[in-house]
Amino acid sequence: MTFKEHCFQVYSILPKILWPHGKSIKSLTDEELANEFQTLGKMASSIEGSFIEQNVKPEELEMECRLRMSRNGIVYVHDNAPGTVHLKVRWKPSNKPKTLKQPVVNDVSIVDTEEMKEDETIDVTPLEEFFFPRGISINKILPKMDHDEAYDKMALFIGDHYTQVCGFMKAIKRNICNNSRFNLNMQNFTQSSIGYTCQLGKMLFDNALLTEYHYYKSPQRLITARPSALGAGQSLLTGGWLERYARLKIQQVLEDLKDEYSFESYIYNNIQIMLPNDDLFELDLIVMVDDRTYWIECKSSSYQEHILKYSQFGAKYFFDMNRMYLLAADTDEKTAESLSSQYKMNVTNIATFENTLREALRKDLEESSKE
Repeated sequence: MTFKEHCFQVYSILPKILWPHGKSIKSLTDEELANEFQTLGKMASSIEGSFIEQNVKPEELEMECRLRMSRNGIVYVHDNAPGTVHLKVRWKPSNKPKTLKQPVVNDVSIVDTEEMKEDETIDVTPLEEFFFPRGISINKILPKMDHDEAYDKMALFIGDHYTQVCGFMKAIKRNICNNSRFNLNMQNFTQSSIGYTCQLGKMLFDNALLTEYHYYKSPQRLITARPSALGAGQSLLTGGWLERYARLKIQQVLEDLKDEYSFESYIYNNIQIMLPNDDLFELDLIVMVDDRTYWIECKSSSYQEHILKYSQFGAKYFFDMNRMYLLAADTDEKTAESLSSQYKMNVTNIATFENTLREALRKDLEESSKE
């Protein structure tokens, strides 16, 4: 019996095994089968034996498929048809490195398996091991945020003083698309808000994120400003500052906890994943600490439009409520507590985010240290 004939026999119970671009297995050459599907063939044979000889229940077969295939880049999909198994193969030959390399496109660095540079890599193994058993593949991922000291400083300033500067930030966001000059009347602002807003305005102007900035003192108490058309600057001012702020706080929390515990950690940002139904879904931040995974979404505005989607995604793909976070800049503590209970995820504002995450990580690490 040829290898190809053996494959057809093994795959008789697996009716839809597709090449990444939808190519049927029947059209593959013997060499393609031999080179890329030997591992899959062995697993499929084992799964077939379990299914036929042991009369495994469909739900047990589903988990068995996922567990056996996760480390080989094979995404399992159950199509809900009784007695059927549907596999999709994500392109991941056995000799492919466990890292994605980082191409840079203008101001934005994007990792794509189709376009790669020869330097700098991201170890995506922990992400693969978490997502593949859930039928999810990694489509794109941004590299680590650059450690631009000025951008980090601005993000931290905005976050640490958000209550005082939020009016200014919202005015910038309203006018940034058209690079329009705008006026911000601060007659009703507190002295504290005026002081922090003026500091931020000068900081943004000095770093060319505002092309115009002027503060007219009392009695006017008026700011005149114009946002820059700079792509990286626009990204920071329209919400990127919050993701950067969150990551910086996460890094600080992890550094602090390493004084108390021994653990391995990874932080990934802007991960685009493909769900079992081929829909794309984007995640802001994933933090992995040993065998625990934490998901953080950051919303500088309009969190109401997204919270249900996040809650449903987390519930479906096995995120523990205690490890799902929505950092909503514009919510207060009472509202955040109510939303957390209603949507089964941790909703926090800027003031509570760092301590909430710190305590959750400490609790998990403490439990791990006792195991």
